[in-house]
Amino acid sequence: MYSELERMGKKNLWGHMELLPEEFKKLLTLAKSGLASQGKLLELQRQLTEAVKGLEIYRTRWQDLKGRTKDYMELERLHPEQTRMALESLKRLEKETSAPAPTLKRKQQQER
Repeated sequence: MYSELERMGKKNLWGHMELLPEEFKKLLTLAKSGLASQGKLLELQRQLTEAVKGLEIYRTRWQDLKGRTKDYMELERLHPEQTRMALESLKRLEKETSAPAPTLKRKQQQER
C-alpha cells in the first residue's frame, strides 16, 4: 500500500508534487479510510481497556473465592466421601432450621 502512495504524483519544475485527478481521488479515498480506521482503533483500545478492568475484577473475586474455599477443597481432595456426606448433612440441617415457624392460623388448622 505504501509503495502505491510513493508512486503517486510527479515533481514539477519548481519541486512541487503534481497529482493526476485519478491519483488525487485515490489519495483522498486512502486518507478518509485512514481517518476512519483511527476512530475504530480508538474505540477498540477503549473496549480493550474496559475488558482488562473487568478481568481484574473477576481475577480478584476468583482469588478471594479460592482463599475462602481452600480448606474445603483440601478436605474434598483428601476425603471426598466424608466431605460429601458432611456437606449433605449441613444442607439438611439448614433446611430444617430455616423452615418458617408455624403461624397461629397453621397451628389451629393442625389441631383440628
